[in-house]
Amino acid sequence: MAIIMRKQLYSEAIIGLLKLKKEDKRPPNRNKKTRVQNYVLRAIFNRVKYPTTDVKSDIGVLLNLSLKSINVWFQNERQTVKCDKSDRNRSADISSQTILELYYRAIEIYS
Repeated sequence: MAIIMRKQLYSEAIIGLLKLKKEDKRPPNRNKKTRVQNYVLRAIFNRVKYPTTDVKSDIGVLLNLSLKSINVWFQNERQTVKCDKSDRNRSADISSQTILELYYRAIEIYS
């Protein structure tokens, strides 16, 4: 009898812990981009809809963003704008100097 009660107590405790864990689910952390980051990303997007991986890597280093978050940002922005096929500029290159100029312009505007 005592063994059955102990098993029932343990199972109720485990189920209670699982319920608490399930209720504690939080949405994943989303890092909101700063105004400078948004300015630079949008300025580059206005020039190049499909930046190369090297360009995105430079942007990531400068803005302290991961390559994945930059890829997702450009995908979302293209989806929002829904570019015409004639407007697409696939894998266009933009110089590192241009990226830096846009960054410093954003710093001047938002600082």
